Amino acid sequence: MPRCGQPATSLLTDQRRPSFRHRLEYAAVTTVVAVVRVLPMRAVLAAGTLLGLAFHAVDGGHRRLAVRNLESAFPVRTVAERRAIARHMFEHFGRLLMVLLKFSTMSPAQMLARVEFEGEDRVRAAHAHARGVLLFTGHFGFWEINALVHGLTLRPMAVLARPLDNPLLHDLLESVRRSTGNSVIYRRGAIRRVLRALEANPERTWMGYSVGRWEGDTLVVDSFGFNDRTWLDARGLPHTEALRTTERYRRRAVGLLQVELTVTDPGAFANSWTLVYDLRFQPDTEMIESVCEDKTRWIGRASDAERGAVAVPPDILAKYVGVYSGLWGERVRTVRVQLEGGTLYSSGLFGERVRLIPHSATTFMGTDGYSFDFDPNGNPAAFMVERHVSGDWRYARQPDK
Repeated sequence: MPRCGQPATSLLTDQRRPSFRHRLEYAAVTTVVAVVRVLPMRAVLAAGTLLGLAFHAVDGGHRRLAVRNLESAFPVRTVAERRAIARHMFEHFGRLLMVLLKFSTMSPAQMLARVEFEGEDRVRAAHAHARGVLLFTGHFGFWEINALVHGLTLRPMAVLARPLDNPLLHDLLESVRRSTGNSVIYRRGAIRRVLRALEANPERTWMGYSVGRWEGDTLVVDSFGFNDRTWLDARGLPHTEALRTTERYRRRAVGLLQVELTVTDPGAFANSWTLVYDLRFQPDTEMIESVCEDKTRWIGRASDAERGAVAVPPDILAKYVGVYSGLWGERVRTVRVQLEGGTLYSSGLFGERVRLIPHSATTFMGTDGYSFDFDPNGNPAAFMVERHVSGDWRYARQPDK
């Protein structure tokens, strides 16, 4: 996943002061760091096994917790077998810690000389989409080393981890984990931080990413990561991929839900705007799914309209200037087309100014999400067609007044 720039939080300063036991453990580990710097790897592994056994002997709380967890996981195992597994687990943690400390004394070239990668092509292929990557791993083998050298071989990443109980060792491990460019996300608030890391360049989807939280009796939903193929209203009001929405749901009364929607899109609007509407419970009814299956009427991205633009001579554009009128559904729709600075503009459903982007001499894409076709033969054009997912609406030119 992409690197999360938020600095890690020190347990020493933010949670609690280290106890005497914590200080003893820390002194032992820092002494080991000085020793492992000069030891060969075989000796480091042997020393790690001894360190794990030492912690197994003195840390009765975690030893008993490990045995209880193993009892739940392997009820058919004997007590002796579960205790042996727990002891070997402590030995492996000791080896992992020693190897990690040994790696903390190495240069990047020395680290890479000690590891072999398999399957990095899959990670590179995922990164090629430039949308962020989530890596799911298990606590097998030397997983800390995997994350450490990942930042050197592929790219830095944010590691989701559990804080250590010892705040001094936690801060030491934190510095090692970050030494190759990685950052660390801890469990408290992890989902929000992961989404924040992905937010910088998320995979763009039709509905975006949504994160909900409670503020008293109000459900607040923040959404981002939209593509720009959707509209903000039925008339085709477009937006960009910078769109963010915040919805606040309040139950005002039985069967009455108030929704406050705030829309922010610096690519489309100068300022954020908010609207409030009610949702009423309707008993003895059912929600009917509505699906747009006719893809020939999909307008596409606003950016697609710009990329497909062509140059049309001003004398051709001048043929389309005028006032057109006709039925849009069951209502009368009047469209005024003007030519300014070599660009056609039309009046939108609410009188807003809509720029018409030419895709041919007769076909135009509107910045309101609609497309328009003009009479190819008349001079001036006798009619125009406004194309929408609801249908094609033909409007006749009105006489000049």
